[in-house]
Amino acid sequence: MQIFATSLATASMLASTSAFTTSATSNGGTALHMADMPMDTAKEWPTINGWKADPTKFCAGLPGSVAPLGEFDPWELTSDMSIKEIKRYRESEVTHGRVAMLATVGYLVGESFHPLFGGEVIGPANSHLAQVQEIAPAFFTILVNMIAVAEIRRALVGWKSAESLAEVSEDLNSALGASLIDSYYPGDIGFDP
Repeated sequence: MQIFATSLATASMLASTSAFTTSATSNGGTALHMADMPMDTAKEWPTINGWKADPTKFCAGLPGSVAPLGEFDPWELTSDMSIKEIKRYRESEVTHGRVAMLATVGYLVGESFHPLFGGEVIGPANSHLAQVQEIAPAFFTILVNMIAVAEIRRALVGWKSAESLAEVSEDLNSALGASLIDSYYPGDIGFDP
């Protein structure tokens, strides 16, 4: 049984490393496909935070291609995307990355340091939120409302208003008509500690 478990673990590790290698049938990058997008090439994009969308570059020229991975898009998800959709993906990437970083710090600190709630929140970090909900339901309600306010503010800063959804709903690549404002840089909500 132990040999089977070891073999299974080794096979799964080797299979997951293939995500970090380049495809043997690569066409030299995905940026070449983006130049074929007629609605983006004709449009003049504004310069935001020193970045100007360029449909001929990988991910429209957004920063992030660094060594050793370079232009990392093994499944060529961005090959046929419009610049609007690439910006929306980058917005999602930055937002979820920030949440993941905060969650990691919360797990590491929460396991050994319990300054809130009189030290009643103890044990593995996975159960801390449920414990807080039982111990201080008002705090949990405030926490949920603060998250809602932050999300609504982010939506108001970067996303097009509901009135303009009718004009973008015909874009088949958009998520239910949701679209970022052209002059909005993905992830820039005006707060940079």
